[in-house]
Amino acid sequence: MSTPTIKIKVTPKPSIKGKMDLHFPANITTGNFLTVMRANGTYAFDIDYTKLNAGLITSPATSFIAILDADAGIYKVSSIANLLTSSLDADLQAIAALTGTGILSRTADGTWALRSLTAPAAGITITNPGGVAGNETFALANDLAAVEGLASTGIAVRSATDTWVQRSVVAGFGMTVTNGDGVAGNMSVALTDPELVALAGLVSAADQLPYFTGSGTASLATFTTFARSLIDDADAAAARTTLGVVIGTNVQAFDSDLAALAANSGTGLWSVTGAGTGAVRTITAPAAGITVTNGGGVAGNPTLGLANDIGALEALTGTGLARRTATDTWTVGSQVNLATEVTSNLPVTNLNSGTGATALTYWRGDGTWATPPGGGGTVPFKNVKADYGAVGDGKSVTATVTISSGSPNLTATGASFAPGDVGKLIAVQGAGASGGILSTTILSYTDATHVVLAANAGTAVSAASKLVTYGTNDTAAINSMIAAQNAAGNGYAYWPEGVYCVTSLSNLSADATWEGAGPWASWIKTYSASADVVSASGQLTMRDMGMDAAAPSFKTGGYFLKLTGNRSLISNVEMIHCYRGIYSSGSLNKIENMDISSITSRTIAPNSGGVVVDGAVLIAVNVAVGGSTFVASEMPEFGWSIQVGELDASQCYAFLCNKGLQALPTSGQTVLGIVCKGCWFDSCLAYGAVFATVTGGSVALVTMASTWVAPGFASVNGYGMVFDSTSGGTINQIVLSGNIFSNYNNGVGWGLYLAGTSLHAVATGNIIGATNFGHQIGFYAAPNVTKFNFTANEVAGNTTGIVVGSGANEYLISSNTLFGNGTALTYATTPATGRIVENIGYNPVGDNGIVVGASPFTYTAGPSPETVYINGGTVSGIKLAFFTVQSTTNQAITLHPGQPLTVTYSVAPSMIKSVH
Repeated sequence: MSTPTIKIKVTPKPSIKGKMDLHFPANITTGNFLTVMRANGTYAFDIDYTKLNAGLITSPATSFIAILDADAGIYKVSSIANLLTSSLDADLQAIAALTGTGILSRTADGTWALRSLTAPAAGITITNPGGVAGNETFALANDLAAVEGLASTGIAVRSATDTWVQRSVVAGFGMTVTNGDGVAGNMSVALTDPELVALAGLVSAADQLPYFTGSGTASLATFTTFARSLIDDADAAAARTTLGVVIGTNVQAFDSDLAALAANSGTGLWSVTGAGTGAVRTITAPAAGITVTNGGGVAGNPTLGLANDIGALEALTGTGLARRTATDTWTVGSQVNLATEVTSNLPVTNLNSGTGATALTYWRGDGTWATPPGGGGTVPFKNVKADYGAVGDGKSVTATVTISSGSPNLTATGASFAPGDVGKLIAVQGAGASGGILSTTILSYTDATHVVLAANAGTAVSAASKLVTYGTNDTAAINSMIAAQNAAGNGYAYWPEGVYCVTSLSNLSADATWEGAGPWASWIKTYSASADVVSASGQLTMRDMGMDAAAPSFKTGGYFLKLTGNRSLISNVEMIHCYRGIYSSGSLNKIENMDISSITSRTIAPNSGGVVVDGAVLIAVNVAVGGSTFVASEMPEFGWSIQVGELDASQCYAFLCNKGLQALPTSGQTVLGIVCKGCWFDSCLAYGAVFATVTGGSVALVTMASTWVAPGFASVNGYGMVFDSTSGGTINQIVLSGNIFSNYNNGVGWGLYLAGTSLHAVATGNIIGATNFGHQIGFYAAPNVTKFNFTANEVAGNTTGIVVGSGANEYLISSNTLFGNGTALTYATTPATGRIVENIGYNPVGDNGIVVGASPFTYTAGPSPETVYINGGTVSGIKLAFFTVQSTTNQAITLHPGQPLTVTYSVAPSMIKSVH
């Protein structure tokens, strides 16, 4: 059986109607506010008011009530709010309809709105403007508050934003003020100064200017249009234009010379003696020869006249030789009496057609020709051409060369061969073995550009530009001259201008003089690749000559000049393309004003160089030695080399060499004395100067002063000066003063390197490194080096200024300037007797912490003086050596270099050192 359903409708009338479709008995339930009662089989439904709960109405607009409309006979539903207001006044209803908070404002009939008081932008503030949280409260603000805050009387002045103060007018100079604050009445200002009163009493008028006529009196003066046009000018130039005194147009500009002239009060000629100074001068005649009339120009023009001997010469009327026959007396003649009128020797080639006149004789005062005497009287003045048959016809030409390997047939386009060239020496660049120099003779002549050589080419050359040199072989002629001088024991040989081609010359044992027409005029050219060119065991004086090889890179051995005798003098001699320039083993030999250049590269000829000293003393003045290229492999090995003996060099040079100066004695060799003053070792690849020994070798007494060393090229670690005896031997007694150390490879290599023991070296006043020319290390004292003094030097621009190696000792590094280095100074170990003190840029180096070890803890100072600060902890004793100097903490202890300090504690203190 289905569940029965009853539908009940509540109508506006107080009745309940229902319709049920059910079968009784049944259970009947009701919803909210309804009840059902059964009596006598009748079910009665009604509202159950007991189920209504009393409560507050929180919103009249959303709370509803049923109201019986008696006229309509029905119930109507209305909100409580509508019930309360439906019969009210329209304004009240409008007010009741408002939902917000604020002040009520009637905007029209039956229309209201909520308002809130709004304050102006400044001057007034309003608290609670809508009256919601309390009464609306007004307050003054900004400027109004500041004005209201004034407490006294007077003039109100706004001194800043929202800030007001009170002021009074105060009288200034020459006036009085009445009622200055305006409180008692208007302010009144009156003049009291008589000058101002006087000016105030004037009556202004056109073109009138006030001025004072006395104390407290004034009057008016005429102020013209012109005067006004002057004072309105912007500057002095405009004022001068108005006045008509423009400088350079209307008036002369000031000139100090004219002012000096105007100040002169004397008479005579005016001479400007300086800027703005002058003096009166008079032309003064010499003691004889010229007379002066009216020297000051006062009475007329100054007039010069000839007098004495000059007047007599001017008076001569004939022609010929002028002869002074007496004081102020001259005559004209046609001859000179050599017997009576010549009182000294007169060397000429031909005088008065005298018998016996030659190029080698001179005219005596007694009227005879004579030959100058020699030491032995047998070989006096000689001419290598005229007397010994030397030709000196050597030629050099850059030609287009063609020659086949294994062939003697030479084509040299650009040459000018002649039939007479057969038998001459010749050198052809590039045609020798391995592309070297082919040196031989001309076998036969074909034409101006073709000859047949006496030897075959070792390398083919095809239409290439090459140097070809050739000339008469003067070896025999020169050797005959040498033989004559050796036989006589002395002699003089003049070398006229020319190129003298030779192969191998004999040794010169005589005390002879060779003189040329100039270092670029008289040349000795060698065609021997390995032989010495000139060797002299006697005393040779050689000047104004040149020496050359047959071609560049031709010499692979031998010396251009080998001096084994004593007291030779080589002056103003040019040497180019040598393997080695000069060898000196004699005593007191001297070379001066020389250039030894374009030395054969060490790649072609190992150990090539400029000057070799191998005994006794060589003196060198203004001698330049070096290669010809910046290519590292093509530089000679050395510029100067001292194996044994002494070198005294002043203003000498070494350039474009692997080593500028080297002293490398081997076992049993001693270099005793090297002095370089004002020298340059520039553009040297590996070393500017190097001194190194092996066991049994020694170097001593080295002085390098005012010398510049600048190594480093092609990324090579160039070294300025090196002193190294670590391989054995000894180096000592070194003085380095006023030298400059640079490095072209900025930041690599070392400037000064000292290594060895007992050097006894002093370096002072040197400059090591510079911006863009510094070293990796400016001064390096190698490990275990001893006995050196490095003082008052400037070390700058280096990666590290000074490095002292481990074990270095017995040294002083003091008073140096170390600014501008990456690191000023480092040292590996604390020396026992080394000292590093007072170096600007390094000392003081600031405070550094000391790591405190177990008690008793001993700390030893480094090579510089130090102050050690001991703070905190619990300290029972502080000792210097064996003596207790303090027994508590918080002490400052001064230590000498290398001095130990011992601290005994139960609680470790902190320790800080300050290096001085």
